[in-house]
Amino acid sequence: MPERQSEFLTIVPLLSSPYLLTRKMARDQFHGVYHHHPEIQLEYVLAGSGVQVIGDHYSRFSAGDLVLFGPGLPHLRKPDPRYSHKDQMENFEVITLIFDLALFSETMLSIPAFKPIRQLIRHSSRGVIIKGEAQAKVVKLLTESLTAKPVQQIHLLINILDCIGNASELKYILAEPLESLPSENHSDRIANIYAYALEHFRDTITIKEIAKVANLSAHSFCRYFKQTFKKPFSYFLAELRINHASTLLNETDRSISDICLESGFNNFANFNKWFRRMKHCTPSAYRRKYKLPVVPAP
Repeated sequence: MPERQSEFLTIVPLLSSPYLLTRKMARDQFHGVYHHHPEIQLEYVLAGSGVQVIGDHYSRFSAGDLVLFGPGLPHLRKPDPRYSHKDQMENFEVITLIFDLALFSETMLSIPAFKPIRQLIRHSSRGVIIKGEAQAKVVKLLTESLTAKPVQQIHLLINILDCIGNASELKYILAEPLESLPSENHSDRIANIYAYALEHFRDTITIKEIAKVANLSAHSFCRYFKQTFKKPFSYFLAELRINHASTLLNETDRSISDICLESGFNNFANFNKWFRRMKHCTPSAYRRKYKLPVVPAP
């Protein structure tokens, strides 16, 4: 039986073309695993929401988010569970642009006019969130690219990168680039931990249980997780639960006690403690501030 290859290392979107642009529903688009590739990826979420891991940073994403993933930056995006239902699949859509740096020669990037693009590429391994006026311009150029001819697409790509490189409202996801890419065994372990935690965060997950997923002893797992993720597993698990609770507070009218249980907390005092710690307010105050308006049916 051949040795299993790491899913983390073998996902390479471009097999024969240095440029790929797609507009698809999430179930056709997202790998659902923690992976990396040598190409640069720009992704715009037209509709939908979910969780994402970029490098060692966990957060949520939602409609309107525009993110640039640099070469080799490990990432995972997973749509919220409701989009797996047949009647909800069309409510999640993304535009993804992936291109090879080989499209740009060193000579081209050394031209003074290309300095913003050169600097953007250099810092893109930290992950870049594009907002404000630049976001609107880039989304317009991406949309034009979907129906443009191949030569026009490359012209639009240069304009997209120039627009991002000159933007004043950029946010880097990682404070510093990752020091190195994980080895195959290490990357498999990270992928397994993320996959299990994202699937079971509503349940009670013991250290012994998650350590078994990582193929480590409980003591070794605690040391490994804190060294790798810069936080204890208990804090990471609470982040998953609080972010899920925040989404339910924003998007539903469910009672806070129901949301507490649905998010994996077994008592309200513990839920309230973690919520205040991470969101700096109570769940009810968060709902009043951030709840999405209900749009009446036509």
